[in-house]
Amino acid sequence: MKPSTLFIEKILVIFFTTIFLISGCDSGSDGNDSDDVPEAGFVVSTVSGNTNEEGATATFTVRLNKLPAENVVISVSSSDVSEGTVTPLTLTFTPTNWNANQTVTITGVDDNLADGNQAYTIQLALDSAGSDYSALDPDDVSVINTDMGETAGYTISSISGNTNEEGGTATFTVRLNSEPLENVLIDVTSSDPGEGTASPAVLTFTSTNWDADQTITLTGVDDDIADGNQGYTIQLSLASSGSDYSGIDPSDVSAVNTDMGETAGFTVSIISGSTGEDGTTAGFTVRLNSQPVGDVVIDIASSDTGEGTLSLSSLTFDDSNWDVDQIVMVTGVDDVTQDGPQDYTILLAINSGSTMDTTGYASLDPDDVNVTNIDDEWKLSDTGQTTSYTATWGEDADYLINSPSFSDNSDGTVTDNNTGLIWQQEDDNNAYTWSEAGLYCETLTLGSETGWRLPNRRELMSIANFGVYSPSINTTYFPNTNSSNYWSSTIRATGDSYAWCMDFNNGVVSTYDKSNSYNVRCIRGGK
Repeated sequence: MKPSTLFIEKILVIFFTTIFLISGCDSGSDGNDSDDVPEAGFVVSTVSGNTNEEGATATFTVRLNKLPAENVVISVSSSDVSEGTVTPLTLTFTPTNWNANQTVTITGVDDNLADGNQAYTIQLALDSAGSDYSALDPDDVSVINTDMGETAGYTISSISGNTNEEGGTATFTVRLNSEPLENVLIDVTSSDPGEGTASPAVLTFTSTNWDADQTITLTGVDDDIADGNQGYTIQLSLASSGSDYSGIDPSDVSAVNTDMGETAGFTVSIISGSTGEDGTTAGFTVRLNSQPVGDVVIDIASSDTGEGTLSLSSLTFDDSNWDVDQIVMVTGVDDVTQDGPQDYTILLAINSGSTMDTTGYASLDPDDVNVTNIDDEWKLSDTGQTTSYTATWGEDADYLINSPSFSDNSDGTVTDNNTGLIWQQEDDNNAYTWSEAGLYCETLTLGSETGWRLPNRRELMSIANFGVYSPSINTTYFPNTNSSNYWSSTIRATGDSYAWCMDFNNGVVSTYDKSNSYNVRCIRGGK
């Protein structure tokens, strides 16, 4: 039978021990030098250097101090395999190699953490041994793994472009520069949500997605303000993190929201008609074209308060009523002078002393409004009745003071030389309701002039010729006059659904329902 390995090892131990004892019993020994016999133990060298995160290695050696009675097995391990690994994992010392150095190799590991240089330990632990080594523990070896440049921080891309007030979007991305020790949460907010919003509201980075770009989308907001292109900021702030990212705040991102065409300005309507010395009123409206920042105050004044006065002295617009028409009423003023129709102006001007808007209104000037005040002292023309029918004095024929007098202006208009009023020479042969008749005159352009209106009852009667019949008007100056009613602007005092009409067929003035359709002859103030 072949002898076992253990048996042979025991024979060798006895042999070498015997040789050692014999060699130790020389002539100079007293037989009691037990101090010269080494004790069981381990010789662990100094480590050769540091490892690093690029895989650099370091080494150290291990051997026994004394011949072991049995094999000595030492396990080798790293206290932090994320910083360094070891080979081999086991060292075995026998009676034949006990005093030969065995090398342990340590290899650095890259962990993607911005954790600086990290200390760890190569742990040596007795796995098995005879009784001479069984109570012993080899020393561990301290090592440092050098960090090779990971730095906690953020990579933030450039913004893709501008947002705009039509809802146009822009984007940018954010990621971490190193793997975090704990989750990193970043709050995302807009410095001016009236110009642009951002989503998502929070970015979360973990140890698994830290190096993946996360996209933030900006959306432009329409503010109705003529404020031009407006800059705003997407604010990135650290909400929570581990110690490696604590106190490291990501940079904010600047954005621009493009204005899509709002223009500061005013919409001033045309005047609804002329004022009159009989107290007739006219009106117009004013509104802004864009939302202001702050109040916009418009002062209103009459250029001639002897001809027309106003219902108010100023208009105030703010961010809540800027697009609502505000009405200005103008009232004619009576005088005792026969001055004919008088032109004057309603003056509109920005009040520079108010809390002014800063987006363009402070430098603008709204259009003024021109108005005509109709005189009520003009010379009333005679009726045209020249025949006396009785011997009694007092008939129309007895009063020949202001004979009817007209001038053909050769442009489709006729001037009454007594009143100074200018008339539409021929109507358009169409019939209108009362409201349609007023609109027709307001939109009429004749003789290269606008500003036409519906005549009042007295004005309409002033061109009638009561000395003729069917039609009762001077057809030389007013040809093609229909034998029908013509609307006036005067409403019946006892019922505002009725208005006065002049029947030029027989020279009769009567009131009719405004819904009826009759002819119209327009008028404008004389020059």
